[in-house]
Amino acid sequence: MGTTTPIENALFDLKDFVQANIGTYLAAIETEKGDGILLPVFAVCKVGFIDLFSQRNYPAVCFVPDNTDIEPPSREEDIDIAVDIIFALTSRDPENPETELTKKQMRYADAIRALIASDNNLTGKVSLADTRNADFFPADPNNPKINLTIMRIEIITEESIP
Repeated sequence: MGTTTPIENALFDLKDFVQANIGTYLAAIETEKGDGILLPVFAVCKVGFIDLFSQRNYPAVCFVPDNTDIEPPSREEDIDIAVDIIFALTSRDPENPETELTKKQMRYADAIRALIASDNNLTGKVSLADTRNADFFPADPNNPKINLTIMRIEIITEESIP
């Protein structure tokens, strides 16, 4: 008898969906703004928490499960999964890195929001995916050219836990 792991599947499905499709949205924002701020696709993209301040390549992102509401395994109910998408961005602007980083944070958040809204079932992998909020954090004094953003995504899947 095979088993499924809907929580794990949903987390990896979200990561794969964002990784495969985010470039189109970032390129559209770059073109629209036309101010020279580059928005490359994620150089590091992992499931599970990683130290985003010690990566060799940026931008970096990790997908981390948070609150998950599940019914008892005997019931065929929805599973409501909260996932934090945490991404770190760097600045190449020697004159005004804070402004560049703030703009990048908002643009990456907008790209992820628009991507998920464009296909809120992740190409049929889940019942519903929806962005909930984004928290923007300024650079750490020890890492003044790296900012963090945490986006909360809610995923609902109808699979039951075996």
